[in-house]
Amino acid sequence: MEYNHLQEIPIIGLRNRLLLLHYISELFCPCIPMFDLEGHLDETGQGPSIGFDTLRGILISQGKEAAFRKVVQATMVRDRQHGPVVELNRIQVKRSRSKGGLAGPDGTKSVFGQMCAKMSSFSPDSLLLPHRVWKVKFVGESVDDCGGGYSESIAEMCEELQNGLTPLLIVTPNGRDESGANRDCFLLNPATKSSVHMNMFRFLGVLLSIAIRTGSPLSLNLAEPVWKQLAGMNLTIADLSETA
Repeated sequence: MEYNHLQEIPIIGLRNRLLLLHYISELFCPCIPMFDLEGHLDETGQGPSIGFDTLRGILISQGKEAAFRKVVQATMVRDRQHGPVVELNRIQVKRSRSKGGLAGPDGTKSVFGQMCAKMSSFSPDSLLLPHRVWKVKFVGESVDDCGGGYSESIAEMCEELQNGLTPLLIVTPNGRDESGANRDCFLLNPATKSSVHMNMFRFLGVLLSIAIRTGSPLSLNLAEPVWKQLAGMNLTIADLSETA
């Protein structure tokens, strides 16, 4: 039995526990907006005043997702077909890339870097669109963006994050040594600490949020420990050994 800790528990007991978990989720998940999810510290400054994360393994996934989707749908902006028009120069990416290295200083000439520099002109409402958060005009290319250019720009940014054109991600140690698990995955680069890099990380967060809100996954092979850290979960020795 895969879950050997359960093998001594009668089937009827397991069934009743599962029904109870579903019932708790049905009661609690609709009330999630009433709770503080930002993790404010308690009076001693030691940790969150309410251990909301302790419910992570108790609440049923369907209930959490339904509550999340309800919030996303309620905050969608639907009065326009697309966001601002942005110009991206893919030709300069090839010209500015040093020998197998970054596209310009700190990768700022990459499509990702260009988009990052333009995000300051976006209004908050633009990021709440259900699709096509921006409309793309590729400089020197006869591309009329009816949706394909937007998708293509996101695909290119994901590729740049993983092919060395930008400095934010590095391959896992297992990937460098070509041994063990997660050889095709990436970690956040601890050496990227400048203000330019921080702006790029913020834009990467924007990309992740756009993907979540629009339901369009990003083609990013991030190692599992990265996702756990983004979710505020503690890493274990097993997490580190799988990537080191």
